Amino acid sequence: MSRKTALFFLIATTTVLWGCATIVEQQVIDEPDATFEGMSLKCQSLFELTPVFNFKVTNSNPMGMMIRNIVYNFKIDNKKFIKGVSDKNVWLKPVGSEELSLSVAFNYMDMFKSGAAFIESEKIAYELSGFVSAGPFAVPYYTKGDIRIANLPEISIKHIDISDFSFTRPFTMIFVVRLENPGSCAVQLDSLNYNIKLGEKEFASGIVQRVSPIDRNGVLTLEIPSNVTSSELNWSESNMLTDDSSEYELSGEMKFYIPRIGERTFSFQKTGRASFHKSK
Repeated sequence: MSRKTALFFLIATTTVLWGCATIVEQQVIDEPDATFEGMSLKCQSLFELTPVFNFKVTNSNPMGMMIRNIVYNFKIDNKKFIKGVSDKNVWLKPVGSEELSLSVAFNYMDMFKSGAAFIESEKIAYELSGFVSAGPFAVPYYTKGDIRIANLPEISIKHIDISDFSFTRPFTMIFVVRLENPGSCAVQLDSLNYNIKLGEKEFASGIVQRVSPIDRNGVLTLEIPSNVTSSELNWSESNMLTDDSSEYELSGEMKFYIPRIGERTFSFQKTGRASFHKSK
């Protein structure tokens, strides 16, 4: 056999063996599969949300591999990206699967130009993409959907206590204001500015500086006193207070301090009918 023939045979044999090894490797080691299993919401405050995204990574190979991390790009309402890496170091068993979770905390108040825009919004859209680092693979994933944002506390007048009502001397009215938190996390107001009208007459106005936190799905009541001088009332207003209830208008502002953003003010206006609780 000539030297050229031997060299050709060696190269051809090496090429065939390398190709076979590559085919065997491709057949033996398959890329794992990452599927999105759903999203739950862990609320930290009224204006900051922490969605938790759940994934299932499935390995069909006869050997295990390490899941090192989840790389993610989080997009909110086509306006904002949050990029990051969540370390995991989870062992993915041979022919098995593992549940993974990814928490992405973000403050969404800076997305709204005004308090009115926030109040009018009910949800925000998101897109989440990236890959799971598993063994030698970067397993891609993608999902999108909507997240409902928390609502401000609902405010109303529960009832009105009237002590020692008199046509001839001053008496006291106490407006029992009800604040209901419909959200899944506690709410902390910095202050509450209020103006209360019965009929067309203003009976109370002012500011409550120290408002207790409202528990999640909880209710807080505030007692707002007002000293009424009989001489300030005309006949129709006095007759109104002798009834069992009255139409009211409650308006004002709720003020919150939002970390990294500062103070934000939200206006409110509520009308309804409140009953009188009278005592001597």
